[in-house]
Amino acid sequence: ACAKFDIVRGRLAEYEVHKEVAEGAGRACESLAEKTFALEARQGSVQQRVDDLENSVAASSKKLSRDFEGLREEMRESLSRISALESVACAAKEESSARQSEPRP
Repeated sequence: ACAKFDIVRGRLAEYEVHKEVAEGAGRACESLAEKTFALEARQGSVQQRVDDLENSVAASSKKLSRDFEGLREEMRESLSRISALESVACAAKEESSARQSEPRP
């Protein structure tokens, strides 16, 4: 009877060890699951920030492109006005030269 009792006590001790190992593994799995969930949430937040930055850059790029096109158009208009003013100045200079070369009475 004592021998059977020792066997049962030994098996009970083994069961307790296995139970503690299993509980420790369970806690480790729960901790890992919580950390994984937190990382996934953080990754989602980071991805949202990346998406927001990409959208902001795209919007800024479009605005800069429109602004640049507007400046290009203003430059064309300015060059056209400068060309017209040069033509007027050249005509005025020719007229002035023609008047100076006319004989005076």
